[in-house]
Amino acid sequence: MRQKKALPLRHTRAYRLLVWAFRCHPVALVLGGLTMMSTLVDVPALTAALAGCTAAVMLPGVVLALTGMIMLYAGGLMPQDLTRRQAMTGMLWRDVVKPLKRP
Repeated sequence: MRQKKALPLRHTRAYRLLVWAFRCHPVALVLGGLTMMSTLVDVPALTAALAGCTAAVMLPGVVLALTGMIMLYAGGLMPQDLTRRQAMTGMLWRDVVKPLKRP
């Protein structure tokens, strides 16, 4: 029953923006870790390149997340109660992780 109510939300542009934002963040996290690890090696060009890549992935992720949240609030689609918001977060997480799993 909840799945049928949440289905229209999945087809909105705001929701797709949030899915792409959640896909950018793990990549930025890994690149950030590599940037921190590269500071242990005395190669400033490597550190600068990794920091640039991290910023290039993190900035669009943050912009996509903010834009998606603003669009959800402006469209009145953002759930107000905690239970439905947690359900939306779970649905969002499944949509982000599901393509990564092999059948």
